[in-house]
Amino acid sequence: MDSSPVRDPRKVLLINIPQVPADIFSHETAVLNGYHIYPPIGYLYLVAAAKQANPDLQFSILDLNYQMFRLCHFNLLQGHEHDFRRDLIA
Repeated sequence: MDSSPVRDPRKVLLINIPQVPADIFSHETAVLNGYHIYPPIGYLYLVAAAKQANPDLQFSILDLNYQMFRLCHFNLLQGHEHDFRRDLIA
């Protein structure tokens, strides 16, 4: 068995994936605020609990759900919904 030491993480990235599947996503519905956008509260709870256990940890939250809708409002995503998910998640 390998006896290499296990390192404690110092930086943690949490990713909130888009909540609407790309195959049913509608740019028009997004622009008209037809989808709900909520902050990733569950991740914030996880960060708070982990920080109590280890205050030295650094966390980042990448909210792809928010980013997708933000791009829609600037008309930068229309017709590229599948590319957005493939490029950022893969």
